[in-house]
Amino acid sequence: MGKRVSPLGKEGMVEIYEKLSAVQHEIWAHWMRYQFSLCEKQEDGSLVIPPRLVEIWVRRMNTPYRDLQEVEQNIARDRVDKRLAAFARLILNILDFS
Repeated sequence: MGKRVSPLGKEGMVEIYEKLSAVQHEIWAHWMRYQFSLCEKQEDGSLVIPPRLVEIWVRRMNTPYRDLQEVEQNIARDRVDKRLAAFARLILNILDFS
């Protein structure tokens, strides 16, 4: 069996890669805006994360998904739904199937 070649060609794959990278950047930027909105701004412009949030986020980042509380798993599932929808819209747009 020979090597599979994308019907989009190299340029099409690069376009998808770059657009997916842009979507990922938006995901990151959204998260950073959310985090910053919860922090306390200092006179020097720095931000302090409230101790309660540090405790929550440290616990979550050190907990495997399977061990998260159901409500936390639902938050992760909701984020996946949004990302999949964004990626699907992007790919359909690129492939012009919409």
